[in-house]
Amino acid sequence: MNRYTLEEFVQNTQQEDKGEGVFELETPRLLEINLTDTIWAKTGSMVSYRGKIKFEREGVFEHGVSKMFKKCFQEKAPH
Repeated sequence: MNRYTLEEFVQNTQQEDKGEGVFELETPRLLEINLTDTIWAKTGSMVSYRGKIKFEREGVFEHGVSKMFKKCFQEKAPH
């Protein structure tokens, strides 16, 4: 493993804005999202964040009672 001075480490790992808009592929396995509006993320998928972000858990009635009942009855329907 290479050894860096603190200055070299900061220089080699600094944030680069690629100007690609809301979504920027940082590495083949890491997607950066430049928050400007609401973003939906799967639980456990976020690696880290910086700044003020408001997280809200989705409520039972978020998508309506009809969707909840529809899902419930579809799972119990005979095939």
